[in-house]
Amino acid sequence: SLAAPSTITVTDPDGAEDWETGSTHNITWTSVNVTGNVKVLLYKGGSLNSTLTSDTANDGTYSWSISSGLADGSDYKIRITSLSDGTVYDESDANFSLAAPASITVTDPDGSEEWETGSTHNVTWTSVNVTGNVKVELYKGGSLNSSLTSDTANDGTYSWAISSGLADGTDYKIRITSLADGTVYDESDANFELAAPSTITVTAPNGSESWELDSTESITWSSVNLTGNVKIELYKDGSLNSTLTSDTANDGSYSWAISDSLTAAADYRIRITSLSDGTIYDQSNADFTLEAVSASITVTAPNGGEEWAFDDTENITWSSSGVTGNVKILLYSGGGWAATLTSDTANDGTYSWTISDSLTAATDYTIKVISLVDTSVYDESDADFTLETASADPVITSG
Repeated sequence: SLAAPSTITVTDPDGAEDWETGSTHNITWTSVNVTGNVKVLLYKGGSLNSTLTSDTANDGTYSWSISSGLADGSDYKIRITSLSDGTVYDESDANFSLAAPASITVTDPDGSEEWETGSTHNVTWTSVNVTGNVKVELYKGGSLNSSLTSDTANDGTYSWAISSGLADGTDYKIRITSLADGTVYDESDANFELAAPSTITVTAPNGSESWELDSTESITWSSVNLTGNVKIELYKDGSLNSTLTSDTANDGSYSWAISDSLTAAADYRIRITSLSDGTIYDQSNADFTLEAVSASITVTAPNGGEEWAFDDTENITWSSSGVTGNVKILLYSGGGWAATLTSDTANDGTYSWTISDSLTAATDYTIKVISLVDTSVYDESDADFTLETASADPVITSG
């Protein structure tokens, strides 16, 4: 009898298969009366693309690790040929497809970025063989934080207006997932950071305050995510007037001894600036006023309750603020003028008074000290004091 002819029949892939590059598949075949080994070839568009193996056992199967470098295409075929007789071969009955696996790759943020809450950034990605739209999610500490969008075009970019309400953190990631196949997704390779923007807010003076020259006031402010110290400047009518301090701790308060050399005016503002980032600053929301010191005199002695004797010498004392020029000192009794002790003496806070014995002894005396430049500026003893005759020395007799 005649022997059956030698034949090879490719069984897989034999047409219409969709295999992914980078994956592994078994090429299978059957054979009749084929001696020796076979070679396995890959054809594309009717032309030899590559030799998968030039010599393998004719055992009906060959494990093919499909190269990731092969081009996507729907016109591939496998050909298996006998090494002992090259006329004996077979190839896939129809074309099959090779394509890179569907994939998404997050490109930004992909780790180590520092983005501010309240700002807008582009989330970006690339994709391969992904059909349909995607969703974009925010993860924190490995758990879902929020859905940024549940359905957006797979066009590689999404404009993210970052909520100011998100907590500061260094453990955020973005995940982008195919809506057509939830197993196809990618997330940031490493954590990125979200933090509230660095800010300074001047709280005092912030507008409408009236502070006196030659006084001390507290400049106050608050800050968020600010490192390092600050400088504090005084502006007048929109222009820098002076630097109050070029370097002070960012502790929210600065004690300002207001120089009396400054011009009294109602158009001042305070500006506080970060030393580590000069773009971070704030100033008073509105103008505040620096005003001349209110002139005042305060009698300190006699100020009520003293008992002074005629012919003695006592110090009349007082303090003053904002008073220019000299003063006069008057003596009152029972609310009425009794004597002018001096019509012009230095405003040095003390006057030595030799008490005349021509005055009447009484318990209703007060002292008034009056500015000579502005007679509306004066002060008087808070309460009455006494002028009296000096006690006589006791007479000592011998026994």
